[in-house]
Amino acid sequence: CSSAWIEDAAVFVGTWSVSCVAHILRWHMNVCRGNAMLVGVGGSGKQSLARLAAHICGYDVFQIAVSSTYGIADFKENLLSLYTKAGAKGQPVVFLMTDNQIVKEHFLVYINDLLSTGIVADLFAPEDKDNFCNAVRNEVKAAGLLDTTDNCWDFFINKVSVPGTAIVSTTGHTKC
Repeated sequence: CSSAWIEDAAVFVGTWSVSCVAHILRWHMNVCRGNAMLVGVGGSGKQSLARLAAHICGYDVFQIAVSSTYGIADFKENLLSLYTKAGAKGQPVVFLMTDNQIVKEHFLVYINDLLSTGIVADLFAPEDKDNFCNAVRNEVKAAGLLDTTDNCWDFFINKVSVPGTAIVSTTGHTKC
């Protein structure tokens, strides 16, 4: 990102010091397992602030693109991509989602599972789980753990749970 983008994002922050807000969000993303809900009126800069904090922390931003046909299967596919990026590839990532992107009420169940335990029910096929375990097997060994399936899976889930997640809401409640 260029410094012009950061300056543009700073305009949205308003009277708060950009460095102060970025410091708070960086601390929150790195120390508090990274979950945040940014609440405010539309156009107040919540997404820009989340993107700025992600950039400062060196995180990629992962955001879904909702269409008129977007459903549960698409959301689950996107979540698998998020797990692959964060866990198997080890890229720090912020999952940025607005309340307008929650087009099915069941999305909230998946988001709750992701935030609370890191394990989304009925998301992983056995071959997905095996692939993810194989992707972290060397890291598990390097950490001094036995490379059993359970240890590899726990290591993978912990790895996915650490990166930041920001959920952006414009009104403080969802329409579901």
